Amino acid sequence: MPSLQIVSRLISASFFAVSIIAILLQVIFRYLLQWPLGWTTEVAINAFLIGSWWTICLNVRLQDHVKIGLVFDRLPVWAQHLSQIIACTFAGCMLLLALPGSLKYLEVVNRLVTGVLKVPLSWIYVVFTFFLVVVGFRLLLNAARCLRLFYIGATK
Repeated sequence: MPSLQIVSRLISASFFAVSIIAILLQVIFRYLLQWPLGWTTEVAINAFLIGSWWTICLNVRLQDHVKIGLVFDRLPVWAQHLSQIIACTFAGCMLLLALPGSLKYLEVVNRLVTGVLKVPLSWIYVVFTFFLVVVGFRLLLNAARCLRLFYIGATK
């Protein structure tokens, strides 16, 4: 496993660990010490949100995402490649076309802050823009790979 993949998985695990620790702190302080902490809920939610989208972007293989396997697996190989070319190109383009709107949204929410910690919301929601870019390009690269496989299969 390449070192970047290890680092990416460690970052994902760190976000989830922070989320779990914040939840545990909230339970301990609220129910055992009768002293609720406001920031733990915010940290838990935002760490879980960022960790989930980070993991989706970088640690889940495209083949492991949702697909209609019942139909897809019964298609001949050339039709599987063709359907992947069409689906990946369409989805990748849609994600990348959403990028300007996402950047505009980040500008708007940059003026807003979270309730307790006063962190700009753009720092949290930038993970969605990251998702659009990373998954959009991954889908287009997969479409190009399938196009090459489709072409190789067609020339045999």
